[in-house]
Amino acid sequence: GDYFVTDWKNARDILLFSKRDTWFIRNDLDVLEKAGKLSELVEFIVLQDNQRALVWVDGRFDGILSPGRYAYWKDYSDLRVELYDTQETCLQTKGIETVLGWVGAGTELYRATIKDGCVGLLWLDGQFDRFLEPGTYGFWKEPREVRVEVVDMSEARCEHPKLDALLKSPDAASWLYGFSIADDEVALVWLDGRFERFLPNGRYAYWSRAQEVAVEKGKPDAEQVRFDGLDAMLKSVFASTYIKETVVSESEIGLVFVDGKLTEVLSAGKFVYWVRG
Repeated sequence: GDYFVTDWKNARDILLFSKRDTWFIRNDLDVLEKAGKLSELVEFIVLQDNQRALVWVDGRFDGILSPGRYAYWKDYSDLRVELYDTQETCLQTKGIETVLGWVGAGTELYRATIKDGCVGLLWLDGQFDRFLEPGTYGFWKEPREVRVEVVDMSEARCEHPKLDALLKSPDAASWLYGFSIADDEVALVWLDGRFERFLPNGRYAYWSRAQEVAVEKGKPDAEQVRFDGLDAMLKSVFASTYIKETVVSESEIGLVFVDGKLTEVLSAGKFVYWVRG
């Protein structure tokens, strides 16, 4: 509208602002908010140190607001502001690809992309937090230190240097098949029904999302090895470290001595025994 203002002492300033602009920009927003005269026209936003905001204008992503004070016109046709607490490290929003593609996203967000067949390992402040499904993620860079490792699960065995931390995770069982082998035991590992390898004493884990894992435990002694799949075991790498094959022909008799004592008489056939340490 038209206004006539009397200002004999030239003490009054009249500033004009376009309501077509998304934002009402002033250096004294705190003073104007306290005055209360703009409450029907302007929406004020104050972001604390642990807060960020995503701004969408006319359905398009417009940017990320860092801590500070902002104001926008209430009757702007299509403006949406989403507030987030950065202490919730992972940004949960439907438009994550769009947000991460914004030119300034790298200042505020750590991007992680997990391809199919892989798993993400999320570390916060140096401590393992959780496993990540395939997909695209955005994590606030503050206030926590974020690191994501991407592991290809086609490498069937998980040999991470902090394996114990991974296995202690609440959802470890849905990702890893973990097991321990005692000093007097040997593990026989099968993947998707095929013999994989022998393992000595220790702590191990295999990615159970990538293949079916089965583990049998044996105790190397003077007894015969009585497991299914002996032929596959004998063909495996380092088989001779754990087992040995003895073949008795039709014209022979086998005598088994343990510590100098005869313990078994073998007729014709193939026999497999543990290699005693």
